[in-house]
Amino acid sequence: MTTIAKLSEQISRIYARYIDKENPNTIVDKREIKLLVIDAIHTILGAKLAAQSAKGFVDIPEALIATYENVSVDNASSVYTCTLPAQPIAAAGDMGIYEVFGTNELNPFIPIPKQIMKVMQGTDLAVLESKVGYFRCANNKIRFSADPSVSTVTMRLIINDISKYSDTDILPIPADFNLQVIELVLKTLGLGVGAIQEFNVEQAQENAD
Repeated sequence: MTTIAKLSEQISRIYARYIDKENPNTIVDKREIKLLVIDAIHTILGAKLAAQSAKGFVDIPEALIATYENVSVDNASSVYTCTLPAQPIAAAGDMGIYEVFGTNELNPFIPIPKQIMKVMQGTDLAVLESKVGYFRCANNKIRFSADPSVSTVTMRLIINDISKYSDTDILPIPADFNLQVIELVLKTLGLGVGAIQEFNVEQAQENAD
């Protein structure tokens, strides 16, 4: 378990030691580091989503999934859409929209990649299997492939909102994210994996003493 403050402090110390061993008090704006940490978590989460999707499964920390109930279904000339109640994390295949369902959580609507809808020129793919699908038709909207037969839906979104956590809140991310976040932020600051390796060696020596 970690926090934004812990990650930022660790990155600051690694950066200072690697840049100038004789002056470990080298200052990096911690506000900048905090923003980089948040961006890194979002980037890594998006990559993890894509990698898991390629393997046929998705395992996301429940704390990162926000549930929005009673989202209105709009009908304009038999075109059924919903406005997203929040902006989900950017991920391949619009996987930030984790789940959409009507009255039955065990019978969700089927996500359809927008590219497939374009290739098929809007063919009602989901209805062919007696299901209703949806695809993202705009940055803040989804469109159903047919009448969803409900006036409201429940949406579960992987939210792009790590920034809502305070510096001292425990972050809802797996432990294996920590090193990845540190590596990515250091690369953004112009350093490489060598900085982390050197830091880990120093830490191991300190622990041994």
